[in-house]
Amino acid sequence: MPDPLLLRPGDPETIGSYDLTGFLGEGGQGAVYLAENADGDRVAVKVLHARFAGDDRALRRFVREVDATRRVARFCTARVLEVAVSGTQPYIVSEYVPGESLKELIARDGPREVGALERLAVNTAAALAAIHRAGIVHRDVKPSNVLMGPDGPRVIDFGIARALDHVTTQSTGLIGTPAYMSPEQIAGGGIGPASDMFSWALTLVYAAVGRPAFGGDSVPAVMHRILTGQPDLSGVPTPLRDLIAAALAKDPEQRPTADDVLPALAGPPTAQRPVVLGPPKDDAPFAAVRSDASSEPAVAPPDEVTHEPTVQVSDDQTGEPTMTAPGDRTPEPASMPPDDAILTPGVMAPRDAAPEQGVMAPRDTTPGPGVMAPREIAVTSERRPMTRRKVLLTAVGGLAGVTVPTGLYYRLHDRHGTASHLELAAVLRGHSAEVRGVDFGPDGRFLVSGGRDGIRIWNVATQSGVATLALNVAVTSVAFSPDGRILAAGTESHRVELWNTSTGRLTATLEGHTSPVGCVAFSPNGKMLASGGGDGTIRLWDPVERHHIATLTGHTAVVGSAAFSPDGKTLATNGSNRVWLWNPAKRRRVAALSDYGASVNAVAFSPDSKILATGDGDRTARLWDVGRRRVVATLTGHTGALSAVAFSRNGGFLATGGTDRTVRVWEMAGRRAIATLTGHTGYVEGVAFSPDYTLASCSDDKTVRLWTFR
Repeated sequence: MPDPLLLRPGDPETIGSYDLTGFLGEGGQGAVYLAENADGDRVAVKVLHARFAGDDRALRRFVREVDATRRVARFCTARVLEVAVSGTQPYIVSEYVPGESLKELIARDGPREVGALERLAVNTAAALAAIHRAGIVHRDVKPSNVLMGPDGPRVIDFGIARALDHVTTQSTGLIGTPAYMSPEQIAGGGIGPASDMFSWALTLVYAAVGRPAFGGDSVPAVMHRILTGQPDLSGVPTPLRDLIAAALAKDPEQRPTADDVLPALAGPPTAQRPVVLGPPKDDAPFAAVRSDASSEPAVAPPDEVTHEPTVQVSDDQTGEPTMTAPGDRTPEPASMPPDDAILTPGVMAPRDAAPEQGVMAPRDTTPGPGVMAPREIAVTSERRPMTRRKVLLTAVGGLAGVTVPTGLYYRLHDRHGTASHLELAAVLRGHSAEVRGVDFGPDGRFLVSGGRDGIRIWNVATQSGVATLALNVAVTSVAFSPDGRILAAGTESHRVELWNTSTGRLTATLEGHTSPVGCVAFSPNGKMLASGGGDGTIRLWDPVERHHIATLTGHTAVVGSAAFSPDGKTLATNGSNRVWLWNPAKRRRVAALSDYGASVNAVAFSPDSKILATGDGDRTARLWDVGRRRVVATLTGHTGALSAVAFSRNGGFLATGGTDRTVRVWEMAGRRAIATLTGHTGYVEGVAFSPDYTLASCSDDKTVRLWTFR
């Protein structure tokens, strides 16, 4: 946001509980002011024009719709803090981001250099991905809505345009700025995330060459070109040009999504061998909450890399992992989930895959700088060929100029193939004691690990530490809230601690357990936090208001694992040799799963909430049909007790870890093991999948390992 000016004559001095201290600017929606809250924190307050007042029902709808934007993860955006109506005057309070808009920057300094342009593309695409995941369409992506903050570009005003359309009586149905509108937006058709991607591409063109892609003359002429003409992409750097052209397809179905373009912008993985990381660097974010900054190198020399992993691909030989199910049903051959053929960075397709009808396989490709051509990659699909969008994304995968010594890697989702194995991507070092739990943030960018020496936060993309939270107490479990704003930690001091991930500050200590806390879990809407303890109780908390809701009793042993079903209707907890299912809304137990002869050590729900996986002391994982309350499969192969289970985000895979120091990955369509991951030298205490299928495991050996499909 620009530097504030003095308040103008007639400007209010306060609105709501905020003191206005400066004028930031004014647009078609209203005036924006710099303000301070009661604690003296600076915020931006947008006071909407008077024409938006007068319709109470519409104003209430406005408040609801804009308030929904608070679900958006805070990275790469200016977070909405409050939406309210003061008298008849609606206003929006958001995080204050010092800095000018992209429009102002280009007007002053001219087009961006290639590196800055690529960083802009990544940050804005990540912001749109978060916005779209929250079910919101921006509708007004343009250079003036991108703030060039000190920590990188931020996208602002997402969701505001649609909300305002409900309260103005002058709406024409055209929401947005003509030069940055999509064809369907101009035509008045249905608007979805694809429209934002069209506008995103136009914004990048402006940043690259300093002019709109469809010209800047009369509004009717610009709209006509957007509907019928081709964009002028001359001057746009070549690697970005293909991606931008794909996003400017007239047909919304042919455009890449924000989640599609991010891997293409980042490029494929680079490491030829595992990278071993040291403690966080001194210049990392959250440095203020770190007390043990280390001068050790972030990457260990090759001769210090120990305990190289072996990856065993399961087969039918004796001793390999097997699956048994009630009725001695013979397992079907392993297969991937029934999706159409889609390639995304991360996993290599089988080398012996042969093209069939409906297959699109790359021909001989001349490698670009720093990028090796793909070899023998084929995708099969009987239902439809790969779209132009997906082919383009494959072609521009090396945008960042990343070297891929062993060829391009892809993840294959197809009914006719299966991932063959996983490879170790990194060993994260820095903990000085055993690591008890791991969890990915909602977008997969950050990983948290907790252990006896406290909490560490890691950047997954760079595989580097960004923070250490010193608690002076042993941590038993960690969990990010669904929006990523809160980090919860269970401790041996009988408390649950809540941290603000934006500031790195401890915001609350929840007390009530009379024994160490064994687990923490957030409900899918983030409004409830469950903690289980050695006292046999499960305590439910409001993590936002930071108060106790209820205590669930009945377990006679340590509650070491808890999980909410993704639909929010069920809470599963373990205790000794049984699992209890609870209705968290009514705070009562609804079922007991007790078909066990051994202890239950871990629980996890499938993404559709229909299957509950348990990791058990008899060296097996069980899959329960939640509705029918019965076991539908038993997964065997571990040689020690299981201590951790986790489903991938699409439910296609289950990871298990145990005291045999291995992690096993099971393919759920065929319910059989596809890989055994070794390398840990201590018990595996936790496993977690990121949205892009990166698998994290933590161990008593003081390390966290990251694994990727290959």
